[in-house]
Amino acid sequence: MRRRPDSRRATRPARREPWAPRWFAIFTGVAVLWGVAAAWRRAWFSDDAYISFRYAENLTNGLGLVFNRGERVEGYSNFLWTIWTAVGMKLGAGPEGWSLAWGLACYAASIVLLALIARRLAGAAAGAAVVPAGALLAALHPAWSYFATSGLETSLFTFLALLGFFVVTWKGARPAAIAGAVFALLAMTRPDGPILALPAGLYLLLAQRGTHRRARAVLSFGVAFAALWVPYTLWRVSYYGSFFPNTYYAKSAGLAWWSQGSRYLGLYALKYWPLLLGATLGIGALLARGRSVAAQEGGRGRAHVGPGLLALALLVTYALYVARVGGDFMFARFLIPVTPFLLVLTDLGCQRLLGRRPLAVAGATAALALCMLATPDPITGTAVRNGIVNEWALYTPEFSGRVRATGETIRPYLEGLPARMAFLGAEARAIYYSKVATAIECTTGLTDSAIAHQPLSHRERVGHEKRASADYLLGRGGANLVMSLTEFKALGLQSRIPAVSVQMGGHTAILLRWEPDLVAGLRDRGAKVYDLPGALDLYLASIDSQPDSAVAQTYRQVKLLYLDPAGDRASEAVFLQRLARGGGGARGTAPR
Repeated sequence: MRRRPDSRRATRPARREPWAPRWFAIFTGVAVLWGVAAAWRRAWFSDDAYISFRYAENLTNGLGLVFNRGERVEGYSNFLWTIWTAVGMKLGAGPEGWSLAWGLACYAASIVLLALIARRLAGAAAGAAVVPAGALLAALHPAWSYFATSGLETSLFTFLALLGFFVVTWKGARPAAIAGAVFALLAMTRPDGPILALPAGLYLLLAQRGTHRRARAVLSFGVAFAALWVPYTLWRVSYYGSFFPNTYYAKSAGLAWWSQGSRYLGLYALKYWPLLLGATLGIGALLARGRSVAAQEGGRGRAHVGPGLLALALLVTYALYVARVGGDFMFARFLIPVTPFLLVLTDLGCQRLLGRRPLAVAGATAALALCMLATPDPITGTAVRNGIVNEWALYTPEFSGRVRATGETIRPYLEGLPARMAFLGAEARAIYYSKVATAIECTTGLTDSAIAHQPLSHRERVGHEKRASADYLLGRGGANLVMSLTEFKALGLQSRIPAVSVQMGGHTAILLRWEPDLVAGLRDRGAKVYDLPGALDLYLASIDSQPDSAVAQTYRQVKLLYLDPAGDRASEAVFLQRLARGGGGARGTAPR
């Protein structure tokens, strides 16, 4: 007669290894130290970060959460990060150092959380041997370490998403309430945070056994989320006058762009296919081990199913959102927040397929890491592929230093004057350091509602499809300066007005409107402004010798640049008299 299997062996707890906790701590510590050191070596600051820094500075100076005094435009998409930056500035810290420190701290905390999640997924007691594969891979993930800094909110957003996952998978009403608060903070960090809160709420609905426990958990989650997010949203709408931030309109987020989003996802997959392979193994383990989503209710063999399915749901939901909006122009940035869920699934695959064999798990982790690091980047250097770039490769210390120096150079000339500076996105750093009164970002319209609400005629580079028009910039409420001749030409202004130089120290800007108070203030501070009135007098002295078409064109250009802003009606009368009688001679040129 065949011997029945010993059921006691099946339920016998795993042998406790006295060395296991020590090695788990060593693996986790090495991952944290390696990841933080790599991120520190790669530290950089995106131009977009300086938009948030300017909002934070204005808030600390009592001007409100605005980019320009008196203009309530929600031109940031990272409220909590901007507020936290303002806290640091209020305490006397510089925004770069503060954001760098907290970005690294959030990255380190995410690595630790991945290690703790691996331990929980293993169903391990304190003495069990667990290799934190996800934590080790996170420390070696190049794109994640780049965006651990950058001055942007990516590191905080990723940490909160992972923390919400970690807490929501605990049983009971209290963890559900804490998870609701964490997901509310996530939604306050970036407007797309609620996309991740929805699968978490659904998980609570399915993972709790018993109607009463389920109702308490879901209610606790919803109330905690609403207690933070609803007042914040009501304040936003009342302060800025719109439910969606200005960045939503600037980036045309209401329009689906699946083809571009698919390319964005595809480029990530080309580089990080080993993580997709690891996650696929984890999904296979989920399908093989059972269908219950009741976490920690079906024995150790099924305790991982609920968290595993939640990780998969968070990953798929957010990836679909990224694909719909067309991704981002920064390679990998929009997928960093769900990279931890790839690693959670990878942990599952390693643990369930390799069992309690730590050497085998360590070997599999090393193989995945080597494949990830050996795979070439799909975008090399500063190349552009499908409108997507390695943003960190553009902002070298040398380039960033030059842009900052430009802002510091022009600051003594502009601070306190009624200057309205037009600039392109890469100059946000210079604008921050210039302390110019009003700045108009002309590449995307992030901080300007008129630019952001322009209709979209055709698709271009993601997030860079709405440029300021010449009519808008040269209008009465537009700009009176542009950062340089390069930007002057890039914005198509050379066909509308002459280029009038304003030399401020070692930097030369271009004047767009001859406003007497501004010009006088610049000259009082030592700026060299081209003598346009003198050049115009010389031109008017020979106006009778100019052909009619040339006089008409010069009049249109000078009227925009000088006659109307300066109120020079005497010179305008000479133009009008000449145009009325006609009969010019040889072709002339406009004053320059």
